[in-house]
Amino acid sequence: MTEVRSLASQPPVTQTNCPPRNRLLASLPQPVLGRLMDELEEIPLETGQVVERDGSDLREVVFMQAGVASILAEGAGVSVEVGMVGRDGMTG
Repeated sequence: MTEVRSLASQPPVTQTNCPPRNRLLASLPQPVLGRLMDELEEIPLETGQVVERDGSDLREVVFMQAGVASILAEGAGVSVEVGMVGRDGMTG
């Protein structure tokens, strides 16, 4: 099983903290970003919070504004970090 966990709490994405600190969002053309910002909602993350699990339906994506999320592979009672997502990307 693979899951993504927040390693540090992060401020949420909102229209009030534009321009976005997430580099992926910031790289979008302004008209596209404007339309997308209307659809974003605040999701505060706590340290260790599971953001997504392997095999679950995709219902949302998370654009990290600060901090990082760790991608963990689990099996045989152990977890191994296999990747990280920071403010330069997204997960979901």
